[in-house]
Amino acid sequence: MALRERRRHFTVALSLATVGVVVAAGAVAFADIPDSGVVHACYDKAGGRLRVIDQHDSCAGSERHITWNERGAQGPRGEVGPAGAKGAPGAAGPAGPRGEVGPAGPAGPKGDPGDDGIAGPRGPDGPAGAAGPAGPVGPVGPAGPVGPPGPAGADGMAGPAGPPGPRGPSGPAGAAGPAGPQGPRGPAGLSGFEIVTARTPTAGFNTAPSKQATALCPDSKRVVGTGATIESDNGDAGGRVALQRISPVSDREARAVAAEVGNAGALRWAVVVVAFCAFTG
Repeated sequence: MALRERRRHFTVALSLATVGVVVAAGAVAFADIPDSGVVHACYDKAGGRLRVIDQHDSCAGSERHITWNERGAQGPRGEVGPAGAKGAPGAAGPAGPRGEVGPAGPAGPKGDPGDDGIAGPRGPDGPAGAAGPAGPVGPVGPAGPVGPPGPAGADGMAGPAGPPGPRGPSGPAGAAGPAGPQGPRGPAGLSGFEIVTARTPTAGFNTAPSKQATALCPDSKRVVGTGATIESDNGDAGGRVALQRISPVSDREARAVAAEVGNAGALRWAVVVVAFCAFTG
């Protein structure tokens, strides 16, 4: 019987939700974990000892290779804290750069006539110009000294409005307000790590074409990872039996389902499920 046990081949498929630091029965060794946050370990099938190894190391023939994720599942998002008090206005900042000159605005309305200027000295008579159109009648100005009659000049057109002035400097930026209050404390990590296994059939092997096994964590502990193994009495289960499901079915239960692929003949085999249990609160 011992010779047949040494000839068994194991097919292991593991998926862990989270393990940060593993504490298990027996001695535990820690190694570098360069494999993108995945922890590699060897599980002693006879004594239950679990030791952590480097991703390039191999397990002994009496051990089962298992893996789990270093990082645990993300906890629920905390409630939003109350808004902080409004901060005092900050000191004036430096003047901003001068803005570009904007486009010319539309012509403004005609302004009121200005006061009459002081009469200048008489200039030389110029040539008579062509008669222009009559301009609007202006307001009556104060009486000036009587001068010689001159030729009637044409009224000029009102000029366009000038462009708007340059943009003024920007106001100073206010100082940052005080920091808000600290958020609530996050959930506690894992503790009391334990490995629980279940096997179908519980002893020996049989030829049933499909099997399932369910492992139950102790009270108050939850499933944080799962794994499964196919065993056969002649080590010839490879390619003939496939794991169809390895997952938790409740907070405390993990289940593995396996079935023969095609016509496996009179193959005698068993399925083993592994539940990784821990306190999560």
